[in-house]
Amino acid sequence: MLVAGAILLADHGAWAQANAEAPPQGTEWWYVMRARANMKIGNYRAAIESYEKAVELNPVNREALKQLGVANEKQGLTTKAIESYDRYLARFDDDPDIAFKQADFLGWERYAYRRTDAIRYYRMGLAEREDITRRHALARLLAQDRSQLSQALDEYRKLLAAQPDEANWRAEYRELLLWDPSHLDEAIREYRRHEAERPNDYEVERTLAEMIARKNPKSDEAAQRYAALVAKRPNDAKLRIHYAEILASDPRKRERALSAYREAVNRTPEPAVRESFADLLSASERDRTEAVTQYGVLVRARPNDVGVRLKLARLLSAHREDSQVAIAEYERVLAREPRNAEAHGGLSQAYAWLGDRDQALYHSNLSIRYGAEARANAKLRGDLLSGRERRVGPILRGFVQEGGSKTELGGVALSARGRGDLTPFLSLGIEVGFEDFSRSGDDKAAGFFELDAEYRLNPEQRIEFGLAYHSFTESGRDVLGRIAFASTPGDETEGGALRWRVGFERTLRFDSYTALVGEEIRDPATGRSQKIGAAREHRFFALVERSGSRISGSLEPYVGWVGARGISANPFIGVRGELKARLATLGVFELSPFYRANLLHYRDDEFGVDPLINDPAPGGYFSPELFVEQVPGLALEGRWGERHELSIEGGPAAQFVKDGGGNVRFELGGQARLAYLFALRDSIHWSFETSFTRIGDAYTRGEAKTSLMFEF
Repeated sequence: MLVAGAILLADHGAWAQANAEAPPQGTEWWYVMRARANMKIGNYRAAIESYEKAVELNPVNREALKQLGVANEKQGLTTKAIESYDRYLARFDDDPDIAFKQADFLGWERYAYRRTDAIRYYRMGLAEREDITRRHALARLLAQDRSQLSQALDEYRKLLAAQPDEANWRAEYRELLLWDPSHLDEAIREYRRHEAERPNDYEVERTLAEMIARKNPKSDEAAQRYAALVAKRPNDAKLRIHYAEILASDPRKRERALSAYREAVNRTPEPAVRESFADLLSASERDRTEAVTQYGVLVRARPNDVGVRLKLARLLSAHREDSQVAIAEYERVLAREPRNAEAHGGLSQAYAWLGDRDQALYHSNLSIRYGAEARANAKLRGDLLSGRERRVGPILRGFVQEGGSKTELGGVALSARGRGDLTPFLSLGIEVGFEDFSRSGDDKAAGFFELDAEYRLNPEQRIEFGLAYHSFTESGRDVLGRIAFASTPGDETEGGALRWRVGFERTLRFDSYTALVGEEIRDPATGRSQKIGAAREHRFFALVERSGSRISGSLEPYVGWVGARGISANPFIGVRGELKARLATLGVFELSPFYRANLLHYRDDEFGVDPLINDPAPGGYFSPELFVEQVPGLALEGRWGERHELSIEGGPAAQFVKDGGGNVRFELGGQARLAYLFALRDSIHWSFETSFTRIGDAYTRGEAKTSLMFEF
């Protein structure tokens, strides 16, 4: 203010001097004096020209800058006046009159693009002099931009502090408070005051109820206010829906909320209202059936509404007995949105309910691929993958067989095996290794490769496939294989599950070195060499098994032939079976007696009447005309802790043998087996298995196998 006063005194002195003594023509003050004279007579055009000359000579001449704007304004040149005031106020910001004038100009709609400058000039003027009308104008300008809401509210608070009873200002202030939730408490206070001023005003009551519900929808006051509003306007569908939503937010008011929703649905059966009603119903098991009904109405009315159909499917899949219906709903969703992660996740859960682990894993994988979080499916996936982990590890096998020169055989094999799921439906196992077999004076080392696969058509049916190669011979005799179809349905009767399996397999015969590897013999009469043996069995089989709570049994008829070098194919037919019963529980073990029987007939005896004869028959495999075996025995099976499993079984065998020479003999043999599994860690398992088999005087075989498997 001191500076401004000094400038004014200086200008006044200059003016007095100019009046006392006329300044030289063409100077700054000469033009100012001419402009003053023209302003007095209303010649604003000439005044503008003179003020412009003065400003050219001295850009900081306060009087010239200010009056140039005034002259343009009086001449009707508003735009030029605004430009002149801008220049003036840029130099001199202590003139509230011009600042307010300029702000008023820029507040016009035609100058909306200069709203920010209008605000700045109002603030400039108010900094020098309070003007309640201009402060209100400033507040209104600020209120046009939501980002300046806090500033606008500050200005309104100043206005109301000066004139608290100004109704229009307070109304504008209330409206602004509703813009931002951060001002909700203050808005509620203002509307409570307004309600007291205008009792029974429905709109005021409704706005206040909405705010109270927004602050705390569970509050009793919110529910009471909406109840009163509904009583006043019972046909207001939107109001009734809001009332139901308020009640639904508080579990204590759930029954009232359901009643309100039923009334709303009856009055206004709009899809959105029905969906909210169904959502509330679905939260309680007690109301699940009604929720399914409501969702059903919606999907029939809006078959393409994926969101509602997902809700229906989700509700259905929560119950095992409704899993099939849920699957159908999820499939309809995927028909429209094949990449819907939630639908795939729901199908995974539904198929898991039904025991279809393959489909469950398939859809779980797709759910994650299309955006679902793996953590959300972690437990289910863990259950589905249990027992189907990928495995890899070394295996060592060995066996010794005795029975005279014909059946003497020993062998060892070292290999590596891996197994895992290529897809949720296809499991694949591969084993590669080295093996060596020998007898007195003979030895054969070979490599081998085995591939086995299982493709599951559904939880109850699967196709099995196997392919193997052993490099014993130079011909294709060492190509082996297996193919089978299996059905393993769940429990269908009180007697337990009936499972069956049919297939064909080509396998090695381990009856002797000749049968396994083959050999070359010389005919004494002709001196010619001949390759014999290398017998390979071809078997068609059908296996039927039934397991109950205490008794289980199996029956396997089979038919096929054995082919060996040097002789024609030898057909066979047979049947074997087992009956097993759980007898007792001994601590962690179960004791089960069993009975096994085997009946087998070969057309030709290619083994030899006497196994001690040095010269083998061309086949070298045990092939009596008739073989009957009965094995009564006991099995002991158990598991203790989380890491140990043990199985022991065995029994004597009563055998009836009729060889190719018509000789009949009764012999004693037997079977025994021990298997032990130890989990070194959750993902590392060591196993050991050994078995013993005696076929009368033909041969006695002992086998052992150990492996170390890593799961990942």
